[in-house]
Amino acid sequence: MPDWPSAGHAASWASATRPRIRPNEQSVQGDSRAAVVDFVQAIRRYQPRIGARKLHYLLHEQTGRALHLERDQLLRVVRAGRLIVPRRRAHLKTTHSHHWFRRHPNLLKPGPEQVVACRPESGLGADIAYLPTRSGMSYVSLVTDAYSRKIVGHPCACEATTWNKRCERL
Repeated sequence: MPDWPSAGHAASWASATRPRIRPNEQSVQGDSRAAVVDFVQAIRRYQPRIGARKLHYLLHEQTGRALHLERDQLLRVVRAGRLIVPRRRAHLKTTHSHHWFRRHPNLLKPGPEQVVACRPESGLGADIAYLPTRSGMSYVSLVTDAYSRKIVGHPCACEATTWNKRCERL
């Protein structure tokens, strides 16, 4: 005769395998949702970039309020109220391509006026980059040889006035 598990073991196995629905996991309703949104807006007036984890901590630290939500419930309410803090860009945009200055045509691209670089320094290309530093903005221009694809010049300046003088030397 096989050794069957006891009734207690079978019950514990069945309860472990089926999903449980806890009463506090249900969706947040009406007044409590509005109270949570008001709470988040009040906090964000003074700390506009505070995240959901800290908001969850502050929500649980409030005494006398019946706004104790799970973290996932709080995220759902904040997301539904469009109060999620947007992520900052991981990198800085260093080139402004849509400026009002005249842009010269690229003669190295295929076309009727294409210049073919057949020896070093027969075609040069340049680009400017704006780099944020602790003391302000710095400007660097990279002059590249089209044949060897190597940088042949790189003037750098901290101000636009000195930038014009250094570019005249090239």
